[in-house]
Amino acid sequence: MFFLFFNNNIIGQTATRYSDSTSKIFVENNEPVKDDFSPMQMFAFLLFIGFMLLCVGLGITAALAIMALIFLLVTSGVLSASIMYGFYQRSFLKGFKVFVIALSGIFGAIIGGLSWWVLLSKFSHWLNEQNAIIYSSLLGFIAGSLIGTLAYTILKKIIVYFKNKMDVVK
Repeated sequence: MFFLFFNNNIIGQTATRYSDSTSKIFVENNEPVKDDFSPMQMFAFLLFIGFMLLCVGLGITAALAIMALIFLLVTSGVLSASIMYGFYQRSFLKGFKVFVIALSGIFGAIIGGLSWWVLLSKFSHWLNEQNAIIYSSLLGFIAGSLIGTLAYTILKKIIVYFKNKMDVVK
């Protein structure tokens, strides 16, 4: 009897049991058990997280596919326009020049627009984002066109150099 009294009252770890017809709930010191873990809830939560990650992955894949499609359409448009210009001028080099300058101008506008937009909108607060995108795309297009003209000039000199080397060898 002393052992039961000492165990329940002195230490204070009494456990009370409530029961109804469907379940048994163990309560310690009249507080509900806090280590309630439901494996089914964890499974449902993991399924939900997996579904979310799947949707994010599909969204990223769709965005990359659309960007690749736009890239291919722009490149094929520039290529066809430069081929038609070359046929119209009856010169392969003029068509190639249009191709190099137009492609570098377009991609210069994209790269310049993105990079300068980040720099101008984040580090200088006197421009709003729309103006930063417009200014940086315009600067990128100008820089890309100048780089394209420079690249065409360099490629033309390299082609002439190798053509002269081939003529010397013959």
